[in-house]
Amino acid sequence: MSEEQVAYSSKAIKEVAVDIAIADHVIADVKDELVRQRSLYGVQRHSNHGWLPILGEEFGEVCQALQVGSEAYKNSDADDIEKELIQTAAVAISWVASIRSKRRGGNSDAKGN
Repeated sequence: MSEEQVAYSSKAIKEVAVDIAIADHVIADVKDELVRQRSLYGVQRHSNHGWLPILGEEFGEVCQALQVGSEAYKNSDADDIEKELIQTAAVAISWVASIRSKRRGGNSDAKGN
């Protein structure tokens, strides 16, 4: 390896370490959001077609948050892109959990059945 390649590799490794540390905090935030959503809605077990509009609504709020300050902006509760991304991630995880739960026999008294 050339000195330039070694320097790049060292920098990349440090950046990955920083990303992993940040990811740990993000994952903790997503877990907190999962708890918040479960306290509001209970365990949800929808069909894939039922989950799609829920995830779409959350992703739509991410898109709205990106519009702040532009001509396309409209006032909504989607004022914080980080918060909206955390909520979107939590819904995506709940969707995957629903799929896996159904594959394993599922929880028949969960909301959405």
